[in-house]
Amino acid sequence: MVSKITVTRQPRAAFTLVEVMVGFGLGLLVLAVVLSFVFYSGRSFAALTNYMDLDQRTQMALDRMSREIRQVNMVTAYSPTNLIFQDYDGGDLQYLYDANARTLMRIKTGEATTTNLIGCDSLSFAIFQR
Repeated sequence: MVSKITVTRQPRAAFTLVEVMVGFGLGLLVLAVVLSFVFYSGRSFAALTNYMDLDQRTQMALDRMSREIRQVNMVTAYSPTNLIFQDYDGGDLQYLYDANARTLMRIKTGEATTTNLIGCDSLSFAIFQR
């Protein structure tokens, strides 16, 4: 009697080269999307922070200007880039916008000149009478 020997193959647990290459490509694609999102988010956050800082500095400068202008006696001279007032103490108070330096300066008789705002792209004063 002849006995039959049956050989059963064990299934191999491995990936083919094509499967590995497709998986690697998909992984790189997902990684590229995630990194581009992180990069874009970082740039947006930095820009938002800069805008908030600029807005805060501008608001502080305008608050100080309006507070001081409310206390003056009268306007003595003006132009679109320059305002000169007679202050409550009789001295001159001047606000000067320098378009080349992009600064707004405060000049007060008897005090040091201060720069109220830097990086100002445009500013124009206008006088209206009632």
